[in-house]
Amino acid sequence: MTVTKSAQSTIDASVESATKVVDASAARAAKVVDATTERVTKVVDATTERVTKAVDESAERAQNFNEKVYAAAKQASLLTLDSYEKSLGTVTEFQKKLAGASGLDWVGAVVNAQADLVSGLSATATSAAREMLK
Repeated sequence: MTVTKSAQSTIDASVESATKVVDASAARAAKVVDATTERVTKVVDATTERVTKAVDESAERAQNFNEKVYAAAKQASLLTLDSYEKSLGTVTEFQKKLAGASGLDWVGAVVNAQADLVSGLSATATSAAREMLK
């Protein structure tokens, strides 16, 4: 089958016209894709920035909370050590008074030695505990 020059010319013109339409449509589609990509990128960037800011703020609040809890625990520990030292001092003084009231020198000597030992050990332990709390 042979195609006449006129028919071939019409076919060529139609193909060229269709190619131009397809190229123009592809160019418009590429512009739409580029514009959409740009808008999505802006939304993602803005969202990422907001999420990052929220995470940073949350981390800072958690850090502040942890510092407050640590300070409160440290203060409670120091108060506990103070109370322990006072209580132990009261007990050892009471023991020494009782030993003195017994009128027996050997009882007084044993109780005083025991009270001094307990006070010394306690002072060492509480001093170490205070050092750890610094």
